[in-house]
Amino acid sequence: TKAVIFAHAFKRYARLYVSAWGECEKLLQEKLAKYLGISEITDSFIGFDAFTKALALPNYGSDINEGYVKLLQTVFGEKQKREKSVKELWCEFLYKISKFSIEKMPTSIKTLSDQFFCLIANEFRPNIGPEWTDKVGEEIEEVLSGLPQRDVNILKLHFGIGVESRTLEGIGKDEKFSITDERVRQIELRTINKLRQPVHLDRLERFWRVTVIPAIPQRMQKADYETVEFLQKIATKVNYLEISVRTANCFKSDHIETVEQLILRTERDLMRIQNFGYKSLNEIKEILASMGLALAKNPSVLRVGMASAKERLGCNVTDLGLPFSVCTALLNAGIYKIRQAVVFNDEELLKILDSHNSLTTVKGFLSAIGLSLGMQLPD
Repeated sequence: TKAVIFAHAFKRYARLYVSAWGECEKLLQEKLAKYLGISEITDSFIGFDAFTKALALPNYGSDINEGYVKLLQTVFGEKQKREKSVKELWCEFLYKISKFSIEKMPTSIKTLSDQFFCLIANEFRPNIGPEWTDKVGEEIEEVLSGLPQRDVNILKLHFGIGVESRTLEGIGKDEKFSITDERVRQIELRTINKLRQPVHLDRLERFWRVTVIPAIPQRMQKADYETVEFLQKIATKVNYLEISVRTANCFKSDHIETVEQLILRTERDLMRIQNFGYKSLNEIKEILASMGLALAKNPSVLRVGMASAKERLGCNVTDLGLPFSVCTALLNAGIYKIRQAVVFNDEELLKILDSHNSLTTVKGFLSAIGLSLGMQLPD
């Protein structure tokens, strides 16, 4: 069939592309490329490179000063991995084809195009710039307010934030500073390094990159929309939420970095954090409620007699009060509801938890609310 012929021809083309050295091999490679219609893909490489570079920058309106973008480019420049060009990705793709290391061989120019551009999308997904609101400038200014005013003024003059951009020499000659251009460079470098410290970088990161959603576990590839939406919500970093500085500092001191880690805590757990009071608690409960989430419940609420079997099965595994490591293992395996956990038998759940002690813990907590593993639930 045409599909089989295309697959064999493309496999041969990939091998020649990777290892062809002689004139005859190169001639055959060119003829195969023409037969397969490879130019439909390769002709778009230059345009895609320009597209991905533009996509990596934040999307901002005319009200936002471009100097903020240049500043963040400098701050995050060293942290970013070098982005591969589309041509480099094409070479890697052909190498995998030549070594039979992909699951499904392309059978037409359309399937080839779909597979390759899906690979491009996954490669550049972590490097997508966010949409900026008109308040971004104010929020970046709030971060800069924690630095010495003279150092901030030098940054603004060099990057053109609110004023016309100046050279290092021009800044040094300004009567406000009267220092050498080398001293200006040192002050700027020192200030940029301060902004790269976690206390500032965590607050700036959301202005530079869209939150990366972790891959859905293998067993959840056919997950329904609600499960995927839940994954997106719990992957959100807490410093992306609209929380007060006090609450943010409390989370930092207790190493709570994501919403997933937050919803594993009960109200009592949070109230034990130093400086975390009822005002912060109510703030967090309102934010989680707006996301359709909530803090973990006290396990006593799930006791037999206080909730029906259906209500208990419908609760989140975070409501069981399990140890953090055990609960995280269940979430990573795509087990979010108690009803998802109880259908596993001992052997199946042991493979997920990878610990007999953890398995015993789960069984004990389920037994305390009148449930067990290996239950047969109606569809």
